[in-house]
Amino acid sequence: MSERVVRSVKSLQISKAFGFPLFFALSLAVMANGCRTATQVQPPVGPPTSLPSAGIIGIQAGVVNGNSGNFFVDFFVVDSNGHAISNLPSNSITIVGPMDTTFAQLACGNLTSSLFGPYSAELLLDQTGSIRQTDPLNLRLIAAKLFLDATKLLPSADEVQLSTFQDSLHDGTYLHSYGPFTHNTSAFEDTVETLALKVGGGTPLYDAMYNETDSLALMGHNTNRALVVFTDGEDNESYMYYPGASLWDAITHAVNSNVKIFAIALKTGLDTALISAAMNTGGSVMHTNDSRQMVSYFAGLSNVIRGGVQYYHSQWHVSLPNSYTLHGQTVSSSLKIKLPDNSTVEAPFSVTFK
Repeated sequence: MSERVVRSVKSLQISKAFGFPLFFALSLAVMANGCRTATQVQPPVGPPTSLPSAGIIGIQAGVVNGNSGNFFVDFFVVDSNGHAISNLPSNSITIVGPMDTTFAQLACGNLTSSLFGPYSAELLLDQTGSIRQTDPLNLRLIAAKLFLDATKLLPSADEVQLSTFQDSLHDGTYLHSYGPFTHNTSAFEDTVETLALKVGGGTPLYDAMYNETDSLALMGHNTNRALVVFTDGEDNESYMYYPGASLWDAITHAVNSNVKIFAIALKTGLDTALISAAMNTGGSVMHTNDSRQMVSYFAGLSNVIRGGVQYYHSQWHVSLPNSYTLHGQTVSSSLKIKLPDNSTVEAPFSVTFK
């Protein structure tokens, strides 16, 4: 299939505003032992280079009392093949904060997410120059193919469009789409095979997210719309192009277009921008500095987007030193999740208290 180059032009604003979703829309789901009727697939077996992973699907600050307060985190865990890991004991999930901050678990239990139905998913891959260092084995491409494979195993209504972004030519053609939304992802899998040799340039991330939101709203056939975006770096070039989108431009446009953002960040450290994008649109976010973890995350992501999967709803208490107030503070840390084989995965998060 020939490549279609999409130039960065101002997209039509979508008028279907539905307002910011509640952080805990998924918490309206039935309990884990309820009836499950979602169409799901067993993801293809992951390669030896795959490791278990975890993603955040909800964060909400609770009541603040001086220097302390409560908050909630919803998350899911998958094994190296992308299969959900459920019924972990509550004492296997901890948060270790900085020296002046303490966390205590108040509750943790299993829920099952709502059923969202067949999806239209935009698979948007970062192909910028830093990929050579952060993903030298090109595991993001193995991960992408697993997501495409899983979609192909679902009913015919589920569909994907493949796009990439990189600014190596500096001529405005930073965003590339490789065909229309389709259930038959075989051609996209062939395209993915060629992407290892097409890396370079800066990171116009927010412009890419903004424009691919338009692709979902205008060309996707399902109301369950997912922007699956992989990146290894912060935006550093959107100001150079039209529309020159900021983070909040991209978030607002996604909300107004009924698009959920599912973000995968391959980097060391916490990307609060992608947390904001995912949480404000009802999607999910995972951070890792080990590319082997995103392989399992991508493998299980199709079921997360469709809904009807088990996740954990946890409640926590956080305390700052007595001389501080929690009002107006942003607290960042990581869930540390001990698996049955005694290995550990982490799920970084950030929560802001009013």
